[in-house]
Amino acid sequence: QWTRMNGVEGSVVCGRGEDASKSIFFPAAGDGSGTSFYHSGLYGYYWSPDPDSGSNNSWYLFFSSSSHTVHNFDYRGYGRSVRPVLGFTK
Repeated sequence: QWTRMNGVEGSVVCGRGEDASKSIFFPAAGDGSGTSFYHSGLYGYYWSPDPDSGSNNSWYLFFSSSSHTVHNFDYRGYGRSVRPVLGFTK
Protein backbone atom coordinates (compact mmCIF):
# COMPACT_ATOMS: atom_id res chain seq x y z
CA GLN A 1 0.00 0.00 0.00
CA TRP A 2 1.37 3.43 -1.00
CA THR A 3 1.62 5.78 1.96
CA ARG A 4 3.49 8.69 3.49
CA MET A 5 5.39 7.99 6.71
CA ASN A 6 7.12 10.79 8.60
CA GLY A 7 6.95 12.93 5.45
CA VAL A 8 8.48 10.24 3.21
CA GLU A 9 6.58 8.64 0.31
CA GLY A 10 6.80 4.88 0.00
CA SER A 11 5.09 1.54 0.34
CA VAL A 12 4.04 -0.49 3.38
CA VAL A 13 4.03 -4.25 2.97
CA CYS A 14 2.03 -6.25 5.52
CA GLY A 15 2.61 -9.86 6.57
CA ARG A 16 0.19 -12.74 6.15
CA GLY A 17 -0.93 -15.59 8.38
CA GLU A 18 0.81 -15.55 11.75
CA ASP A 19 2.79 -12.47 10.61
CA ALA A 20 -0.36 -10.47 9.74
CA SER A 21 0.35 -7.96 12.52
CA LYS A 22 3.81 -7.15 11.12
CA SER A 23 4.71 -4.66 8.40
CA ILE A 24 7.74 -3.06 6.79
CA PHE A 25 8.08 0.37 5.16
CA PHE A 26 10.02 0.77 1.91
CA PRO A 27 10.82 4.43 1.17
CA ALA A 28 10.44 5.48 -2.48
CA ALA A 29 14.13 6.35 -2.62
CA GLY A 30 14.41 6.31 -6.43
CA ASP A 31 17.57 5.12 -8.14
CA GLY A 32 20.92 6.43 -9.22
CA SER A 33 23.66 6.26 -11.78
CA GLY A 34 27.15 7.58 -11.14
CA THR A 35 26.72 10.62 -8.89
CA SER A 36 23.14 11.41 -9.98
CA PHE A 37 19.91 10.33 -8.28
CA TYR A 38 16.49 10.10 -9.93
CA HIS A 39 12.81 9.57 -9.06
CA SER A 40 13.06 10.12 -5.29
CA GLY A 41 9.57 10.11 -3.80
CA LEU A 42 8.09 8.58 -6.96
CA TYR A 43 9.59 5.10 -7.32
CA GLY A 44 11.22 2.47 -5.17
CA TYR A 45 13.94 0.14 -6.47
CA TYR A 46 15.28 -2.50 -4.07
CA TRP A 47 17.90 -5.10 -4.87
CA SER A 48 17.35 -8.78 -4.15
CA PRO A 49 19.86 -10.26 -1.69
CA ASP A 50 20.80 -12.94 -4.24
CA PRO A 51 22.84 -11.77 -7.24
CA ASP A 52 23.00 -13.91 -10.35
CA SER A 53 26.27 -15.82 -10.05
CA GLY A 54 28.52 -15.45 -13.04
CA SER A 55 27.04 -12.14 -14.20
CA ASN A 56 26.70 -8.51 -13.15
CA ASN A 57 22.90 -8.76 -12.85
CA SER A 58 20.38 -9.28 -10.07
CA TRP A 59 16.62 -9.30 -9.43
CA TYR A 60 15.01 -6.18 -8.02
CA LEU A 61 11.69 -5.02 -6.60
CA PHE A 62 10.09 -2.00 -8.27
CA PHE A 63 7.13 -0.05 -6.93
CA SER A 64 5.26 3.20 -7.45
CA SER A 65 1.93 4.53 -6.22
CA SER A 66 0.16 2.36 -8.81
CA SER A 67 2.41 -0.70 -9.29
CA HIS A 68 4.39 -3.33 -7.36
CA THR A 69 6.42 -5.85 -9.35
CA VAL A 70 9.50 -8.01 -9.09
CA HIS A 71 11.52 -7.22 -12.18
CA ASN A 72 13.88 -9.43 -14.05
CA PHE A 73 17.62 -9.04 -13.92
CA ASP A 74 19.28 -5.68 -14.24
CA TYR A 75 22.85 -4.44 -14.00
CA ARG A 76 24.02 -4.38 -10.36
CA GLY A 77 26.01 -1.20 -10.96
CA TYR A 78 22.85 0.91 -10.77
CA GLY A 79 22.36 2.78 -7.51
CA ARG A 80 19.38 1.06 -5.91
CA SER A 81 18.35 0.57 -2.32
CA VAL A 82 18.89 -2.39 -0.01
CA ARG A 83 16.49 -2.87 2.91
CA PRO A 84 18.18 -4.71 5.81
CA VAL A 85 15.90 -6.70 8.08
CA LEU A 86 17.02 -7.76 11.57
CA GLY A 87 16.34 -11.37 12.52
CA PHE A 88 15.34 -12.62 9.06
CA THR A 89 16.12 -16.24 8.26
CA LYS A 90 15.58 -18.16 5.06
